Amino acid sequence: MASYEAFARFYDAVQGDRAEALLFVRPHLAGAKTVLERACGAGSILAELQSGYEVVGVDLSPQMLEIAGSSASSSTSTATSTGWPRR
Repeated sequence: MASYEAFARFYDAVQGDRAEALLFVRPHLAGAKTVLERACGAGSILAELQSGYEVVGVDLSPQMLEIAGSSASSSTSTATSTGWPRR
């Protein structure tokens, strides 16, 4: 797994606009009130969804979660780092 310590602040610029992913995600959210995104990275997809859902993101990179938390509405979003086992 790559370290995102140095890359985190450039992640969105390199990955580009992630809004196109919403075309695939939204059809699966019918009736949902909460969205959990695993490997949420900088939280760009959750930021787009937070106006209509309670959003929660998890990621192994504390640096990415720091960015995700700063771009999210603090009243509806949570970012969490976890110590999941790695293989």
